[in-house]
This record gives sequence, structure tokens and C-alpha cells, in this order.
Amino acid sequence: IAAERRALSRHRMAEAHAGDSFAVAHPLAGAPEQGTGAMAIVRRGKDFDAGQRDVLRYLIGQAGVSIENVELHELVAEQAVTDELTRLPNNRGFRRWIETEASRAERFDHELSLLMLDIDDFKRINDTYGHLQGDEVLRVVGSVLRDESRGIDEAARYGGEEFAIGLPETGLEGAVEFADRVRERIAGTEVPMLDGAGSIRVTASVGAATAAAKIDPTTLIDAADQALYRAKRAGKNRTKGTDLGRNAGADGAGKGDWAAKIRSDG
Repeated sequence: IAAERRALSRHRMAEAHAGDSFAVAHPLAGAPEQGTGAMAIVRRGKDFDAGQRDVLRYLIGQAGVSIENVELHELVAEQAVTDELTRLPNNRGFRRWIETEASRAERFDHELSLLMLDIDDFKRINDTYGHLQGDEVLRVVGSVLRDESRGIDEAARYGGEEFAIGLPETGLEGAVEFADRVRERIAGTEVPMLDGAGSIRVTASVGAATAAAKIDPTTLIDAADQALYRAKRAGKNRTKGTDLGRNAGADGAGKGDWAAKIRSDG
């Protein structure tokens, strides 16, 4: 332990001995601030000579390179499924998630809901304020989705100004309520102007779809997309939903309308 501490503090090979025990340690390769650690070898009865220290230095160097390669691989793997702007999962990451979750929902006979959310008039924001301001809008909306989601939910940037939110073990009524809560929070959130001159506000439209029993992710995504198009055509800043499990449609423009729809369906 003493040799390891010395090696880490000095950032080079260090030695220590106690009684007939001899130790030599060397920091693993990497920047000192990374705190990668050190590797030590201990033996009794005889100190290490210069040649043995050189061999140890070489072996530890190779171990450090291997650790760095593992860390780099993990970083690249994470970046491959993460949207750089919002830090949410990207389309690839979300599709992996929904494939897994659809199988789990089918296996345990749970409902699975999907929301497709699109920022209203996003092109006008880019055209009026510039793409950097549009990026800030995307970051803020992504933050809202992250804050509102449960631990088991999956919010992702699906592409452009469109986001997807997977809601396991959630029926259509709960999905529409969640969507309306998110819409209301987005509409009430001020997005700061990058030049410091005030703020802007945006709204979003949402399509919701729910499936039970055998769930095909492609069908669920298409159903949520179609519901989103209905929300856009109906005037934007609202939620439309479809229940694939009951093979029936359900529309909502806020919690009150959704509740009325449920009652009228019996």
C-alpha cells in the first residue's frame, strides 16, 4: 500500500519495504487527474533489481493501455446511442429500447404506450432567430422530458424537432395525461434568447399510441405518428391518441377532453 501511494503521488515508479517484504509500484498509464490507479508487486526475501523493474514498468504500461481502450470503447458505444445536443438517447438508442421493452411487455402481458412529440412551427424559430437559438429550444424541451419522465420511461430525440417517449406499463389514458402535462410545461417554459434579449416560448403537439398483447414496435411507432399528424391538423398544441389494443381511436386536447372521451366510450 505504501508503494502504491508513493507511485500515485509522485506519478512514477516507487518502492517500499517492511521487514523481509519488498514492494514496487507504478501508476497505470493515463493522465494523473483521471485517478486510474496503480499496480504493485510484492515479494519476500529479496528486493527487485533494475531489470525486473523495467519488466514491471512495461507490463503495467500495457495494462494501462488496455484499460484506456476499454474506456474508449465504452465512450464510443455510449456516443453511438446518445444525442449530442440534448444528451437524450438518439433514434438508434430508442429503437433498441423499444424492441426490448415490447418483448418484455408481451412476455408479462403489460401495456406499452408511446408518445411522439413535435415542436410546433420549429422551422419558423430557426428562420427567425437562427439555428443556434433553435438548438437551445431543443435542449430545453429535452430537459423538460427528462424531468417529467419516470425512471422506467425512455425519452429520446427521435430526429430533428421530434421526440419519442416510451411509457412502459401505461395505458392510453395515463399516456395522454402525461402528454398533456408535458405540453403544458413546455408551453409555460421560457427559452432564454442567446443574445440575452428576453426569451421565447414554444408549444408542442403529441401523438399517443398504446398496445397490449402482441406488440410490434413498428406498428406502435406508426400509430403514434399518425396520431401526431392528427394533432397537427387539428390546430397544434394538443394531444391525439390511438389504442391499438382495443382497435379504437381516442382523442384528447387536454385532460378534460380526454375524460369526456372515456365517458362517451363507456
